[in-house]
Amino acid sequence: MSEETIWEIKPALKAFYDGVAMSILCFVLAILLLAIARLSWVGVFLGLSLTAVGILVLGFVFLRARAYKFKLTRNSLIWEYNLFSSQRMTIPLETIINVGVSQNIAERFLKIGSIEVFTVSNSAPTVVLFGLKDAQRKAEEILSARNERINKITHA
Repeated sequence: MSEETIWEIKPALKAFYDGVAMSILCFVLAILLLAIARLSWVGVFLGLSLTAVGILVLGFVFLRARAYKFKLTRNSLIWEYNLFSSQRMTIPLETIINVGVSQNIAERFLKIGSIEVFTVSNSAPTVVLFGLKDAQRKAEEILSARNERINKITHA
């Protein structure tokens, strides 16, 4: 029997703004080099090389963004990563003691945030769900699901 899923999300692509900025910088430098070089073979080679690097970085950013998945069910919170290696962490809801929401300046501007999940076994966050739109609401849903789970266990 599979668990009922409350939500299943991936980080927003804008959570990887550092990689996107790096690829844009590569494209801008490539255009500048091509404009300055005026068809010099060195300028063309460097410009095309920077363009290729920008495309590769952008592709890797996209793959990395799609590699993460966060899922909340009635019984657990699941964190998954599947790119070059596969990792999965399942946290029973009844072990969660608190969740926190954090945003740096860039994340506030991009309207995304991170949820830090604390469990009874660790004083540091057990897992961080990052790049989430409406992170505060998602954190409240985690706590609500945890409370429902604890009530179900204690009244069973």
